[in-house]
Amino acid sequence: MEDIHLKPNHRLERFKADTRYRSYGFEEDFGVSLPTDQPLFVLPISSVSHLNTEALRYSLKSLIKSVETEEKGRSMIYQGIVIKWGRMS
Repeated sequence: MEDIHLKPNHRLERFKADTRYRSYGFEEDFGVSLPTDQPLFVLPISSVSHLNTEALRYSLKSLIKSVETEEKGRSMIYQGIVIKWGRMS
């Protein structure tokens, strides 16, 4: 992870990530946009031994929800600007 300039953290443990291995999850916070220049999570997986496959599933679900929430917020802001412009005319 050092090669891609990420510091391992424990965020993915809430998704049952195996603590014997290092992982990284983006720390989401209110008002903070999702990064576009770095991964949202890094997680070692193995389909043979089922290592972190459940954590991967939950991480992907969380990622999709975060993207949908961010896009919905952008859409609401955009609609607000359009309405505002419409009233100014």
